[in-house]
Amino acid sequence: MKTFSLAAVAVYLLCTNAAAGPEIIQSPKEVVTAFYREALMDFKPKEAFARYAAPDFVEHSADSAGGTTQSTIDFLLT
Repeated sequence: MKTFSLAAVAVYLLCTNAAAGPEIIQSPKEVVTAFYREALMDFKPKEAFARYAAPDFVEHSADSAGGTTQSTIDFLLT
């Protein structure tokens, strides 16, 4: 089920490119890859969400109770 949650995060990141300022434009693939690397490979989901996810992020998976950024981070840390 984590795969589904990660896929939802990836789609969200593709749509928002929340990390890019006006001077830095990243391709959707670069954003998703950077988020994946930081959140899952480096085990830093809190930092990855702070850097790449929009403030109004909502997780729609039932695995993330409440659907908030913090509940998704907690889910990924378990």
